[in-house]
This record gives sequence, structure tokens and C-alpha cells, in this order.
Amino acid sequence: MQQCRKKPEKPGFAVLIKGFLGTDPYKCILCGERLRFAGAQAGTQTMELPLERLRGMEKKRWLRMPEPDQCA
Repeated sequence: MQQCRKKPEKPGFAVLIKGFLGTDPYKCILCGERLRFAGAQAGTQTMELPLERLRGMEKKRWLRMPEPDQCA
């Protein structure tokens, strides 16, 4: 009679970060409040996300610039 061994469950992201860094990954390091998940994008590279956000901020600044005749 053979017994099937169950594979151990893989630890999740939070458990790994807590063990490696010793901090709660869902806690703000500045104020100590609980962080909330805002969203995820599948298939994008890690460095693309901050660059997209930066481009969006630059575009918003450009759109908010006053007309040249309003500056004078």
C-alpha cells in the first residue's frame, strides 16, 4: 500500500518578505498605516511601470501649463 505524499504549500509573498526583511510588506514604512492593493498589470516589465507613471505625470504638467499670453 503506497501513500501519496502531498507537496508542501509554497509560502506566499508576504511570508517571504517578512522572513527576509523582517517587516510587514503591507505596512507603510513612513507612517505605519496599512497599505491597500491598488492594482496589478500582467505582462509588463518591472522598470516599465515607473516610466509609464513618470510619462503620465509629465503629460499632466504639460497640459496644465498656462497659455503664453497668461504668463505676461
